[in-house]
Order: sequence, then C-alpha cells, then structure tokens
Amino acid sequence: SDSEAEAAARYVAAHREIRELILSGGDPLMLDDSRLAGLLRLFRARRPRLRLRIHTRLPVVLPERASGELVALLRDNRPLRLVLQVNHPRELSAGVRAAAQALGGAGVPVLNQAVLLRGVNDRLDTLEELMRGLGEAGIRPYYLFQPDLAEGTAHFRPPLRAALELVRELRRRLPRSLRPA
Repeated sequence: SDSEAEAAARYVAAHREIRELILSGGDPLMLDDSRLAGLLRLFRARRPRLRLRIHTRLPVVLPERASGELVALLRDNRPLRLVLQVNHPRELSAGVRAAAQALGGAGVPVLNQAVLLRGVNDRLDTLEELMRGLGEAGIRPYYLFQPDLAEGTAHFRPPLRAALELVRELRRRLPRSLRPA
C-alpha cells in the first residue's frame, strides 16, 4: 500500500547504514510502470544515491516486459541492478537475450541468481552451459542459490554436499567472470 511504502521509505531514510534496497517478494515487475516509477521515486526522494536491486523472473517468462519504457525507467533510477532468475540454459531465449542487451545497453547491470534444482539443473554440464550462456547474453552470474528449507519443497533441494561439489567444480572450469557466488 502507499502508506506501507511511505513507512519503508522513512525507515530507509532514517537508517543510513542501509546501502542497498532490494525490491523482491513476489515480482516487482508485475507492477505497472507508473506504480513502479512511483515506488522508485519515493525511495530516490529520501535517498538519492541508494543502490537499488530489483529481483525478478518476469523478463525470463515474459521478455516483452522489458519494453523501451521500462528500460528507460530503470536507466533513470540508477544506481540500480536487475537480478534475473534464469535456472536452466533452455530459458535463455532470444527474447531474454534481447531484454538483457537492451537493459545493459542502457547502463542497467543485469545479474542472475539461479536456483539449484534437483533434476532440473543439478548436473555440472547443465550449470556450466547456463553460466556460459548467461555470460554470452551479457548477464553476469551472481548467485547459485540452494533452495530454502520451506515446507513442501524438499524434493527440489539437491543434497548440500552435492551442491558444494558442483560449486567447487564450476570454480575449476569457469573463468572468474562466469562464477556465481
């Protein structure tokens, strides 16, 4: 709500130790451009140089969302980073690549937080292909995320030891610029 957003902006303004604000929880790009612009304006008015990070999956499932208007909106609200969630190399469609190119061309860094999913991307060759494909698309691999311990999701979580081994092997195979944290 507007009142909740205003309270959050006041809080961020009062707490200068906050250096970056992450817009997530659901998908911020589900907001229309005017609502998103208002939210960004609200925080920019309180803290003009606050780093903003928007976590979204929308450009992966609906690349058209990265319209010229949205790209301009994000460009005009820098410093800002857009974090996608591409989990498999097959998701790197021509549309996703075009969206990343448009955003990057506008000076909006595009990062990726992949979720490690059992039976989907928990094989070394799949992850290596994903990381290399992200790099080719102008998207920086940022995080490889082990799924939360949320109830009902255990079947998606690879064993932690296997996940750590995948990360070790990725670090051995990939250049630093393509390694997720």
